[in-house]
Amino acid sequence: MVIIFHILSMQRIAGSDLFVVTNAELMEVDSNMEIPASKVSVLRGHESEVFICAWNPTNDLLASGY
Repeated sequence: MVIIFHILSMQRIAGSDLFVVTNAELMEVDSNMEIPASKVSVLRGHESEVFICAWNPTNDLLASGY
């Protein structure tokens, strides 16, 4: 299952490179959508499963959490 949110606002956690999403809206997703392998990237950093991920195309920023 894929759940996508449109990030409306976020704040940086003081003294870190982490951000907290403070306002977001749910977006509808076509579950039959296929993403070409050429458009896929593997991002490393979490040591366990990631349960949420949000991308802000305006600031080219990816926020993730577990």
